[in-house]
Amino acid sequence: MSMKPAGTYVLDEFSIESLTSDTSQQSFDPRTGFSTGSASPVQVDLKSIVHVWNIQESMLNGSVRGSATIYDAVGAFYDMPMRGQEILRVRYTDLKGVSKEHKFFVYSITDVKPSKSTDDAVLEYKLNFVSFGKFWSDRYSIQRCIAEGSGTGRRYIPIHEQVQVLFDDYYSSPGGTQKQIEISETDGEQKLVIPNLKPEDAMHFFSRRGFSATYKSSNYRFFESRDKYHFANVEELVAFAPADQSFYFASGPADQTPEAELAKLQSVIEVDYGQTVNTIDAMNEGAYYRKFTGLDPLTRTQSVSSYQHKTSYVESTYPDGEGTKLNLQASDEMIDLHMNKWRNVYGIKDYADPDVNSAYGLRPQTHYGDIYNNKTASMYHYEQSKITIQIFGTNEVVVGSVIQLELPEFRVQLEQDTQRSGKWLVESISNEFVENSYYQTLTLVKGGLLDG
Repeated sequence: MSMKPAGTYVLDEFSIESLTSDTSQQSFDPRTGFSTGSASPVQVDLKSIVHVWNIQESMLNGSVRGSATIYDAVGAFYDMPMRGQEILRVRYTDLKGVSKEHKFFVYSITDVKPSKSTDDAVLEYKLNFVSFGKFWSDRYSIQRCIAEGSGTGRRYIPIHEQVQVLFDDYYSSPGGTQKQIEISETDGEQKLVIPNLKPEDAMHFFSRRGFSATYKSSNYRFFESRDKYHFANVEELVAFAPADQSFYFASGPADQTPEAELAKLQSVIEVDYGQTVNTIDAMNEGAYYRKFTGLDPLTRTQSVSSYQHKTSYVESTYPDGEGTKLNLQASDEMIDLHMNKWRNVYGIKDYADPDVNSAYGLRPQTHYGDIYNNKTASMYHYEQSKITIQIFGTNEVVVGSVIQLELPEFRVQLEQDTQRSGKWLVESISNEFVENSYYQTLTLVKGGLLDG
């Protein structure tokens, strides 16, 4: 039985073509340098001359992006010519036989130089690319309020319905992205005016204002994975995402048998806990005590919504499941005595009270108190729980996945780290391809430590 080394992958396609057809160039084979006949648009196979490339995906970004280093000895840079208006088509297969195919837009060519100072036969340069949906949507700037009907019959709609309209109009309109979007529901109709934003910024604008009566943190994020787009409530995402990929950290003697190489696909190569706590930052950012004060200039009154993370976080759903008991980084006594300064956010009250929701000239209930308090605290504690691991590349793990992780306590007497093991949400992935090897660096978040 033979088995390729863990992390091996196959690059099936890496080709570029002009976005437009206004060219009289001919396509050619970079292996021979000879023309293969006229073509419109020009298409060039770069598979044999790409050296290192990567794909970056993150729940903190609305698009997938990456770069590729090319060693060009056949003149593709000049003959194409490359002008930052090319489509990059990529297809690759991991060691498990799982393939992915992408359509990117090449928006810049940088670091153009001879590969060696003494060699003028090979040109080195870097292709920088983004997902096609990013290019397609960035052509627009949006100034609109999304609603149904007009005049007295005008009806404002929930944010998740507005997200769908935005995606249909600016991302998947004819000629746009072929990717689909998964959208988490929001509660309440919202009157929102998009103030001259790019579609991606408008999506983030919506995510900051999304409210859920079911998932208390109301932590919505708009992002793109290698598979699809998401407008996701983080709690809902971790509640229903299956943790069907398991990884473990274990040291031992080198073993290159076929069985060992297969097992390595589930091993953690490196782990970095990064910053586990920052007490001064938590104090100043209101990690445990927050308030939102609504100021009503007409009645000269104010309404206050308060939030205490120590008692409220138990209502949220975390990767390890509903009702998971988490340990906060600070002790109860430390929180009560030294971290109890309220972080106050103020807002002008231009929305109706719940019992007069149809009042003329006022927006529907905005739920600012819940959004600014719960969402900000939730995002802070996810950030504080962040760790980074490196694994051998697998196309079965994308950003937004939930994985099962087993970690030891790093000391002489080996024991399992029961606080840090368990399920984690994949917040970001750096997919790195070096020649025929594929590695992934995962940024994982949990929201706190398990009650070990």
